[in-house]
Amino acid sequence: MTHIRTQREIFRQVVRPYCDDVFDFFQLAQGGRENFLHDIELEFTDKQEEELTKYMNA
Repeated sequence: MTHIRTQREIFRQVVRPYCDDVFDFFQLAQGGRENFLHDIELEFTDKQEEELTKYMNA
């Protein structure tokens, strides 16, 4: 059976390359890098759609 990742698992995978922990994440988010959150949101949405497709094809 195929494992369908939760939103939390997807979020962790998306954020991990940018920062090591939640504190770093909030510092980056508040640090004036507006595109930081936008990029993460886009990547998160893409990964969510991949998981949904995997689920639908399972």
